[in-house]
Amino acid sequence: MANKVCIQVVIDKEVLRTSGAKGETIEARIEDSKTGFSRWTVFLGETLKTRVKTAQHLRAWWCLSEFKIVKEQRGLFMEWRPDYWVVRVSLLDMQSGQFENFLKEMEWTTSRVMMADRSATLKYAKERRKAKTLDDDMRYVNVTGGAKRGSNVAEAVAWLQAKGFGKFVGVAEGPLFRATLGSKLTHMPYSPNSTHVHLIPAMDLAFERVQATGQIDPEYEPIPGMEPKFANHSNRRHADRVAMRNAKTTGISDNDVNFFFGWELKKLSEKMLLHYAGLDRVLRLGLRWVTAYV
Repeated sequence: MANKVCIQVVIDKEVLRTSGAKGETIEARIEDSKTGFSRWTVFLGETLKTRVKTAQHLRAWWCLSEFKIVKEQRGLFMEWRPDYWVVRVSLLDMQSGQFENFLKEMEWTTSRVMMADRSATLKYAKERRKAKTLDDDMRYVNVTGGAKRGSNVAEAVAWLQAKGFGKFVGVAEGPLFRATLGSKLTHMPYSPNSTHVHLIPAMDLAFERVQATGQIDPEYEPIPGMEPKFANHSNRRHADRVAMRNAKTTGISDNDVNFFFGWELKKLSEKMLLHYAGLDRVLRLGLRWVTAYV
């Protein structure tokens, strides 16, 4: 969720002295439905080896997404966090007649807010209504989005209530990564199943460019005569290897790595899960070392 990700800076001198957490870090709360466990991740605003400017990239994405960003002091931290909520219409309990009426009202609406994302609303409503294998909690459509107390959210809720769909309407936290329709961002979440469309070609292109330079890639040594086979987890696995390679320098443990990347969470003891779940914000800063040397 967009609101679960923030850029943060420690402003307490004592914490700065004891943690060494100078500069920006990014903290994200991941609600991981795949493993059944939620977890925290924290990483540097700029990595120490290849200087990946993660905070700069995140701000650029926020800008493209047109999120309202709220700057606020919370305890020992100054943070920047999106205020992004979506107006969600549940399709699960709609009768056939109600659903057809919803489509009709959307097609003929003159509401500025509802018209702005009408094409995406109609597309996803029809797809998710007809899907045979979709879980019940995915049978919804986000019709608009914006700041929680903003005009878009208020106007969309009022319009839906006026049209008789009030019992199907809710306001929920919006996704950080959003699906597109053509070149336009929608308010629907980007599907993890679609990431291979972008990630794998990007890795193939990066490999080809490094090979074309004639230089030795410090992070990947291909086997002569064999083409590399990249997959969605390639970067994640690589980051894991980098983390373990630098463990003596950073002081991280195997459990830190497993927790950060979501490996074997089911195998971690209840005590260990409770330990990580209960980490306070200052202690969570230690997780930044897992990916510091990427």
